[in-house]
Amino acid sequence: MFYLAKKKFGAEKLFNFLKKYLEKYQSSHNANTENFLEMASKEIGKEAQEYFKKMLFSENFKNEIKDIEEEYKNEEKK
Repeated sequence: MFYLAKKKFGAEKLFNFLKKYLEKYQSSHNANTENFLEMASKEIGKEAQEYFKKMLFSENFKNEIKDIEEEYKNEEKK
């Protein structure tokens, strides 16, 4: 999930987001999916929130990964 997110949104954006998320929640132990998605949207963009939501809640995770990989390959060809 994070490997594809790195390709899709860029390593710097993803790692900055994950670092901020860790800094905010590591001592409070109040981290949850909802605030992860909210912070992803704020730090990376709405598209990131939708990406992570799709990955986290998909009942067909393998096919979702294949679709995103294919989408990424198509974008690289442009």
